[in-house]
Amino acid sequence: MLGDQSLALDALRARGPTQNVFPIWRAALSDVRRQPGFEQLVKDLGLVDYWHTSGEWGEFCRETPGGTLSCK
Repeated sequence: MLGDQSLALDALRARGPTQNVFPIWRAALSDVRRQPGFEQLVKDLGLVDYWHTSGEWGEFCRETPGGTLSCK
């Protein structure tokens, strides 16, 4: 899946919300985190809601002034 960011993103989506999501933060997936669909993935996993509620944004994703996410 390395080198095919779309396939890697699809594989991450297939894990589902009940699986450990730690792998999405690995360095090898930094290009995947920049894919347009990654924002929807973290929303679907409930991470954006968690970040808003807790006020604790991780080091990989931040909300932009426009209300979208910027992930690295």
